[in-house]
Amino acid sequence: MLQIHFVIFCFQFSLFMRLQKSTVLSLNEFIAAEAHSRSAHLFFQNWCETNGFTGMKTYCRQAAEQHWNFQNQMMNYLQECGQVAENPEVHPPHPAIDSYEDLVNLLLDRSEQHLQQLNGIAKACWNAQDYDPLNFLKTRMEREVKIRKGLWDWKNQIQYLPAQSEGLLFFDQNIPANMI
Repeated sequence: MLQIHFVIFCFQFSLFMRLQKSTVLSLNEFIAAEAHSRSAHLFFQNWCETNGFTGMKTYCRQAAEQHWNFQNQMMNYLQECGQVAENPEVHPPHPAIDSYEDLVNLLLDRSEQHLQQLNGIAKACWNAQDYDPLNFLKTRMEREVKIRKGLWDWKNQIQYLPAQSEGLLFFDQNIPANMI
């Protein structure tokens, strides 16, 4: 008897959580964006390790883990809603990085693109009247804004240091842990 009630509850719950096709497409785009960002941050981490920037290396590793977690959360959410979460293929271009400042600029550009994409996905969910994903997307946007602010502050602080100085290496070791 208990099993029957559970099956009925699950069926009713799955009907309640149906998402519009446009929302599912947008959320799968978000999953792909998170996968691309994770790949880029791992590439940036490798560059930092090669050049001895341990602070930014740690930041990039934590950012890659965060993108992985958000990607998995969204895939789980789609599966719980009875939708198919696409596992994206990742082939992002890895730009040439000539300096620490180039790296920070690339991270800022990636953060800006991510915010624009999140806004577009939130708008698509709103227009489709699928309000459930909005809380998740809002949380993700708030975190991305915080990261972007931290990167802007960091950029403003390092712009006065010579590109190949010991001061930059010392400064790199003091990257605030709260940027992630």
